[in-house]
Amino acid sequence: MRIGIVCNLSSPTTDYYRTVNPFIRLREVCPPNFVIKMINPDTVKWYDFYDVDVVIFQRANGNDLLGMINEVKRMGKKIILDHDDLLHEVSPANPASQHFNKPQVKESVEKAFKYADWVMTSTPYLKEFYSQFYDKDKITVVPNAIDFTVTPMQPVKRDKLIDAKKRVMWRGSQTHLEDLATVKNFWIELQKNDKVELGMVGLADWLGKTLYPKAIIVPWNNSLFQYFEMVKHSSPHYGVFPLTIDNFNQAKSNNFAMEMLVAGCISYAPEEIKEFNIAGVRTYKNELDLIHKFTNALDKDDAYFVDLEAGRKWLKEERDLVKVNELRINVLNAI
Repeated sequence: MRIGIVCNLSSPTTDYYRTVNPFIRLREVCPPNFVIKMINPDTVKWYDFYDVDVVIFQRANGNDLLGMINEVKRMGKKIILDHDDLLHEVSPANPASQHFNKPQVKESVEKAFKYADWVMTSTPYLKEFYSQFYDKDKITVVPNAIDFTVTPMQPVKRDKLIDAKKRVMWRGSQTHLEDLATVKNFWIELQKNDKVELGMVGLADWLGKTLYPKAIIVPWNNSLFQYFEMVKHSSPHYGVFPLTIDNFNQAKSNNFAMEMLVAGCISYAPEEIKEFNIAGVRTYKNELDLIHKFTNALDKDDAYFVDLEAGRKWLKEERDLVKVNELRINVLNAI
């Protein structure tokens, strides 16, 4: 089988978790005739699809991609659509909403389904939502997973909680400003605390220093592997990932929580976001609840290693890429 992957040039993280890395790993355990071909959507020609059997499109939206999908179907190729975001309900506070909230863009997302032979989503929420446009029996939930060959579990020193300063980490981008604002006072109090070192990864330097003047700001540079290396050596004690309670965030994956568990720390996230209700994540009801729980943990955290070990156990059992890739094999066999 020869598979063509139309890469998502605007989101290396998406390619890493959803298509490029998982299928490269799959190739390692498949027969020699299992071939992967990366396709650049900005330079693709019709003949780039000629020598593949299956084409995977990630977050298919817009008339350009829709036209590409139509052409691929005319050539008799199998088509898999992969969705890891709720493109129909992007918050106006998200800069990308100017594109995704256009009626013609939403319509292109819906039209793409009629060409699909199968659909994969990252969460059950997305499966339920997109089943209004496509046969639910042909939608497979393939959760994001950890490739332990790339990011192995980091060793955790048993006395880490006696460190004079606790390192707290958040990572995201400018699209998360509304999420960050849900616990605005929490960030203010955290920056006043001499026992805490706050690291914000992904914000532009000027923006991060304006909003969080006492935090360590690490701008995103699109090198995913440099990010993994940075997290590996940062030795965080806690991760915090606030989110607005809306459909877009309900559909999100828990990548941040998984990355923090690999790094050797536990996270805090809103309890209403289902994907973050996992072992190794402490949930909070609102900002006051977060402040209360986090302050108590800084003073004394007897459950830290119990929670961390439970989270890591869940990660190895439920989100090991080797195991999750079996779902991708099932999809390929089904088409």
